[in-house]
Amino acid sequence: MKNLQTMNFGSQQPQIQFPNQNRSLLLVNERKVERKAMDMEGNESEEIITSYDYDGTFLDVAAPTEAAVLEAVKATVLKEIEQYDTSPSVNGFLLNGSVEWIDIELRMKLCSRTLPEEKKAGKTSTVLWLGNKPYELPIETIEQIMHEIEIYAKACLDVTNRHKTQVLTLSDVSALVAYDYTAGYPEKLSFNI
Repeated sequence: MKNLQTMNFGSQQPQIQFPNQNRSLLLVNERKVERKAMDMEGNESEEIITSYDYDGTFLDVAAPTEAAVLEAVKATVLKEIEQYDTSPSVNGFLLNGSVEWIDIELRMKLCSRTLPEEKKAGKTSTVLWLGNKPYELPIETIEQIMHEIEIYAKACLDVTNRHKTQVLTLSDVSALVAYDYTAGYPEKLSFNI
């Protein structure tokens, strides 16, 4: 989970707390912290003070139960997986060192209509616009790039769906919080043209 903040307490805390009916506090990754006490002048004394750091977050839950918290954490992690899946970390390839992306609608349009029509018209090259950058390329090169992007996108979708499936099977809040949904994605494509 991304939205965890370090929280410090003077004593050990339970993993889930219910401060009110609409929110719960989730605390994970307990760390014991020991430091020397300070006197009134700001000097260290020999007394050791023990506190506990946790990674924590507040969750909005309809009912203050451990089951509701588990479902709220699952929903949060699933949302983070979807956000990661649509981010430039996944939806991107390198073109002459610059990160670019061509969404599925444009890939489909280019491969099923535009490029075949240009070939019929006798053209052997065309301009591929990515943002405000034009790339004059042979049509066959663009088709090959679209093919490789499509295979890459499908592999990424498979990884995303495996992560979602795995998260749905987890029944431990700590395992959900620690789940690395960024793992397993294929290496980004790189084209130099």
